[in-house]
Formats: sequence, structure tokens, C-alpha cells
Amino acid sequence: MEPLYALKWAKSKLLLDAFIEQYNAGRKLGEQLRANHKTLAEKLLFLYSAMLAREQAYGSGPTPGAPLPLLRTNNAQLCEMMGCSERTIINLRARLKASKLITHEIFHGSNAQYEMALASAVMHVEQRGAGPENLTWSFSANPAPPHNDKAQTLRHTVTSTGQVSNQLIELDGAPFQRIARIGESAGICPVENCSGGVENVRKSVEKPLPGSEPGAKPGTGKTGYDTATTPTGTPPHSAAPPAATAETVVASGAQFLEEPPATAPKTFREAVAGLSRQVQTAIERHVQVIYTCAMLQLYADKWIADEVAERAKAALAEYFAYTTPDRYAAGSTEIIERILLVRKWIERAPEGEKRWVPLPDLYFDFRTPKGFSATKPWFKKHIKCKADIKANELLTKAVNEYLKALAPGAVIGPSETYRKISQRLGKYDRALLDRFHHQISQLNHERNANATTATG
Repeated sequence: MEPLYALKWAKSKLLLDAFIEQYNAGRKLGEQLRANHKTLAEKLLFLYSAMLAREQAYGSGPTPGAPLPLLRTNNAQLCEMMGCSERTIINLRARLKASKLITHEIFHGSNAQYEMALASAVMHVEQRGAGPENLTWSFSANPAPPHNDKAQTLRHTVTSTGQVSNQLIELDGAPFQRIARIGESAGICPVENCSGGVENVRKSVEKPLPGSEPGAKPGTGKTGYDTATTPTGTPPHSAAPPAATAETVVASGAQFLEEPPATAPKTFREAVAGLSRQVQTAIERHVQVIYTCAMLQLYADKWIADEVAERAKAALAEYFAYTTPDRYAAGSTEIIERILLVRKWIERAPEGEKRWVPLPDLYFDFRTPKGFSATKPWFKKHIKCKADIKANELLTKAVNEYLKALAPGAVIGPSETYRKISQRLGKYDRALLDRFHHQISQLNHERNANATTATG
């Protein structure tokens, strides 16, 4: 059986205190490691102890003579543990790197965790059951990552240091403002400062009236506003609004209704009265799709009168009229799926029992006690069953992927495979990750038991 190693928390804290005291000796106050730096270092040691335990439980584990595994973390995790901002974490990490407490970091992109190696002087690693000796010396140092001078700076990563941030701020704004600032930064003089030139864009194309030039003498013509002349055009206050404004005025109305009436509306227009034209059109489109689905799934062999169909569409419109338009798509999907569940309920009737639903105007009216509203619990149970099926599929796929990594000659080792699986399952559901840990622990226990039996 392979030896197990553990990072002793209390002894590592004593080594950390000695390291900080030795580093601060003879340094200015602004260069020392203060309380926040010590707290962050303690958090990193705690994370490393947990990571080392997981590495041996689900990965290949550390090997004497080889480097210790690197710690993977991110600023969001550290700032949550520290109770500060990400900028503070970046500044604290910079001081820890300057003191060589963090020997080096490996950055994998802005959307991934970075790796870091901690100094062996602040870690006390023991072999379980072998005594209190610090075995950090038995592991080689982590090699520094190669420096790449040709690394590219992509749009989603940190801005290159060669970019002037002040210029980026100045170039922000409307297009005409950016053009003016670009011209100023390039040394282009404004148009009004240019003398002579036929390309003067500030001059009117039409031929000016006599005496209306800026340099005309008083009394020789009219300049500016002429208040003595009666205007012949349309006054500004009575001018017709633009076409877009007119449409907006016509289409004005509420986005949703407040309370439903006591009695069901008779027509679709009555159900959506008071809403804007755009909202009415959106509701009508969704209602038509739902009504067509209901006719095909629930009333395929039934004849529905026009009056009943109109009342049914009005009842369906009430599902949308009392909510905001951003919920229409999700609501329409839910109603259609509930209709399909009713269809399955009809098809799965026991032998000798005939199941049916009332006419659509009564069935889809939410005021009916045993109508379509009673299928809401069905939908919730259906969603839960779908989530359980999806979780079982992900769990089975993750276990098979991990077992494939344990096979001899695997391209990706168990440590890297476990890291990817734990990150993927942890984002989906924490309970699913715990189930994965439980299954892997059982598999490892059975494998170790079989190995012990074979050697015995």
C-alpha cells in the first residue's frame, strides 16, 4: 500500500510565523508581511492541506523524489475566504510572491484557476504512522514555468502593459467625440482653425442670401432670427411627430394587467384589453401555438365550435396577460409540456377506463378547480425526474472517465481527470459531487482489498 502524507496545520503555522519574523527583520514597514498577508498565507496552507488529501484519495498522490502537487485556486475563492475584494487578493499575493513564500504561479487564462507553489520552508509534511519528521526535503522543488516572450494578449485576458489606459478612457464616448479626440492625439487641427479651403464642411451648400454672410454690415440684410416677419411654415409646437414617435404613441399601453376579473372573458381581445399593441401581438402568437398543440394532443377527434375556440384562446391569454413579456417564452414552453403530460395521462389509462378532458374553454380556465391548473404539480415532479435522470447520466459518465484514467497507459492521469470531473460536477450540483466521491471511495476500497488479498 502506498504511503499517505498529510500537511500538519499547527506545525505549518509555526513555520509560517518563523518565516515572517525572519523576513520582516531589517525591512521597512511598507515592505514587511503584515497581518493580512499572514492570514492569506494561512488560508493557502489550509487549502493545500485539503488538496493534498483529495489528491491521495482520488488521484495519484505525491511521490518522494518528485515535486509536490501544485495548489489550484482563484481570486473569487480567496476573496470569499478573506472577506475582501479581488483587487486586495491580487495585492496580497504580489507581496507573498516578492517574499518568495509563493515561489511561482502558472496562469491558465482569465476563466480558469491558476496554480501556485508554496515555499517548502512553511510546510510540515508528515507520513501517516511514521513519526513527526518533516519530510518536505524528500520532495524535489517545483520547477519554474518557462518564460514565453511571444505570449499573446487576447481580448478576454488582462490588458497588455504597453497599452496606455488613460488613452483608453479618453477615447470612450460617442463616435463623434472619439473622432475628435483621435484627431487631437494625432495632431490634426480643427476645421475652424484652417484658413481657406473649398472642403469647409461647416459652410452651407446652398447659396446664402445677400447680406446674410457672417461678415455682412448692419442693415444690408437679415441675419439670425427675424421676429418681424410672420412665418409661413408649421409652428414647432404643432408640427407632426416623426413616424417612429407616432407608432410609439399609438402602441402605448401597459405591459401586464394587475388583477384578473371574477368571470372569464368571452373573447381574446377582451382578455388582453389594456395592453400595448406589441404585447397583444406577442400573446396572440404564443396562444396560437399553444392552442394548435392542444387541438392535436387533446382534441384530435373532437369538433370544437368557433365560440368555444374563442373562449379557449381568451383563457389561454390570461396565462400571459398578468406577467411581464420576458416570461412569455418560458411560460409557453411549460404549458406545452404540461399538455404533453396530460396526453400521456390519457394514453396510460388502465384497461377498461376511459380518460378525457373537458372542453378547452372550461379546461384551460384557471378558475376551474380540476382543470388545467391541476397539472402544475405534475410538471414540477416531471422536472425533478428529468433532473435526476440527467444527474445519473453525468455521474455514470464521470465514474467511467475516472476508471479509464486508472488503467495502465492512460493518456490523462487520475489526478488531472479528477480535477476536471470535480470542477464539472461541482458547478452542476454539490450533492452530485458528493455522490461521485462516495462511489470512487468504494471503488478504491475494493481495489485495495483485492490487492491485499492477491499479495497475501
